[in-house]
Amino acid sequence: YANSGISTVSSDHPISGAMAAQLLVDCGCKHVLQTVGSGAPGSPWNERHTSFEKKLKTNGIDCYTHFRDVLRISDIEFNRQLIRDQLLQYPEIDGYFGNDICCIAAIEEAKSVGKRIPDDFQVISCDGTYLSEIYSPKLTTICQPVVKIAEWAVDTICKLIDDPSIDSCDVQLKSTIIERETTRRQKKGNYTLFQ
Repeated sequence: YANSGISTVSSDHPISGAMAAQLLVDCGCKHVLQTVGSGAPGSPWNERHTSFEKKLKTNGIDCYTHFRDVLRISDIEFNRQLIRDQLLQYPEIDGYFGNDICCIAAIEEAKSVGKRIPDDFQVISCDGTYLSEIYSPKLTTICQPVVKIAEWAVDTICKLIDDPSIDSCDVQLKSTIIERETTRRQKKGNYTLFQ
């Protein structure tokens, strides 16, 4: 990926992961599960989960990381079963971080074992797709700047076509937190570090 001679345009995954972790800390979570779609070394999205876990551990919060088959990303029943197994193994889990589909599966499974959202179980997604807005409760999300990513990617491709001698680049764009119905802060956080 980055530094491989191939230009990349993405959201700033490490900062996104740290922002999500800080919000769950501010919401009072003590035992957090995250689902990772790929543990491939060097993958940009893996950096988001690494920084998420590091930030939680720095704050004394338990972080359980579960890797799943990235090819089954949209298989809701598969993801529900994975989360169900984790909730049975770690019933103390009170927070969750994953993509929009996994977050929906996590909420459904948490509710099935009697957890109330966000009172007993808080959730942050890391996509910000339309699912985060139409599902009820609406997902708190790290919203990736997909339109800006697409614009930068097209611009970069056009520049490389016009002049193949241009050095590769690694562009990382800032994501934002949109707080909705799946989290509730217990203390006010300071996110100026991440802006």
